[in-house]
Amino acid sequence: MLNRLLQHAHIPFRLLALDALSRIVLKGMKDPGEKLQLLSFLSIGSALGPLEQATAQTGLALADRDEAIDVFRERMAKLLNNFGIELGKMVTPDALAEEATKREAEQMLEACLPLFLRLLGDEHPETSSAVFGFLDDILKRVRYPLSLSNLPDAACAREYLLLTRFLLPGRLRQHKKAKKGEVLALTAEKRAFFTSLLQTILKKMEWAPGADWSLGEDDGDADPDEVANFQTLRRQLKTALEAVANFDPELFVGTLSQVINGTLEAFQAGGAAGVSWQQAELALFLVYSWSEFTATKVSGRGAFIQIPADVQAALDKNKLSRKASFSTSAAAANNAGSDSGMTSGTATPTPKLQVDYTAFPLTVQGEILLRTVRSDISSYPHPSVALQFFECASRYAEFCKMRVDLIGPTLGALLDQRGIHSTQPAVQERAFYLFHKFIRDLRGSLDAGLVPQILSSMNVSPASFVSRHTSSSS
Repeated sequence: MLNRLLQHAHIPFRLLALDALSRIVLKGMKDPGEKLQLLSFLSIGSALGPLEQATAQTGLALADRDEAIDVFRERMAKLLNNFGIELGKMVTPDALAEEATKREAEQMLEACLPLFLRLLGDEHPETSSAVFGFLDDILKRVRYPLSLSNLPDAACAREYLLLTRFLLPGRLRQHKKAKKGEVLALTAEKRAFFTSLLQTILKKMEWAPGADWSLGEDDGDADPDEVANFQTLRRQLKTALEAVANFDPELFVGTLSQVINGTLEAFQAGGAAGVSWQQAELALFLVYSWSEFTATKVSGRGAFIQIPADVQAALDKNKLSRKASFSTSAAAANNAGSDSGMTSGTATPTPKLQVDYTAFPLTVQGEILLRTVRSDISSYPHPSVALQFFECASRYAEFCKMRVDLIGPTLGALLDQRGIHSTQPAVQERAFYLFHKFIRDLRGSLDAGLVPQILSSMNVSPASFVSRHTSSSS
């Protein structure tokens, strides 16, 4: 009867059927085998699959979507979410279900995954968010590779009691969960699923088609609440990306690199006509976030350049020597000032070791940053793209110290209508801050020939700048 109601022409009847099915799915039962029989009888995956395909509203702007259909799909996603979580409780190593029950539950879970991916990638944010519990459960269970079939057989009550109270907890503490950051050997099927999962998450992290972009302030037509909700959704999806990165860094890096490089290449080949602003903004957001993921987080210049071990050792030694020489010079200056009757020699600071970093190969992150600047993606005719490019430039200014040829193009974008001369006040204000931060971090690496260009772009003449600077110094 409930399955027939799911096919009813009136949406309210469909919603009632979904709510009833959700309550049945969540019904508590002591025997996992009986619970599995109930879930198998309901055939949630088989019932929802055709309904999801029949109600899809792909490619429509939020304003053009049928609200009743979106509510139905959201309720459908909640049902699948509950169904997946209940099945997941049966397949963990510490579950009391028999091995045959666990295998059947695992098969039912795998059959639901294509539907789960489609609902997770739904353009309506509420529908996508409704399966986040199932997503979290999947990412947690991937670290439980142990099957209990190799544990001692509990043939009688006494042995079962011994197993559950003494042997089982110890075995589970030792084996049941892979450590955080430990790379897992995924099967080909699981790797294919997580590849699709990453692609779905990354697509979902794009701004919606027809969305009004803003910085979350009163700088455009966008609803501040919608912008805030999207930023929250993006942070939640980013956490899921981090989870995948922790157990399969190679898959994570390869997928992100493919999305970023593919977007940059498409822009270079076809300009703005070949890439939507949502795709361009996402690619730069991923470039910006690269250093935040545990799998790709590397401190120092080694994040961008593959520095040979002997060169790195020389750099570390030079750094310590310079620090010691500065301390000696400061102590000598203090002694000379406190006792004018005594003369003290001034220690010469150790010069900084000069290294030509362009002679060394780049890391994956270094190659992406180089390609990002050279692609001229900052010229994309949408403020979100240029501003995200400036965020990247500010965060990775250290890379420009090693590749000074990138400073000029980056400054050019910051100093024209894309940056500090933008017609949007909020973008202009943010660009000014990022420009200041970029210049401050690169003050020792700027070519003096760039100073007139900078002052001219800021509508400040070199003569007046020198006059002001001299007056303030006096």
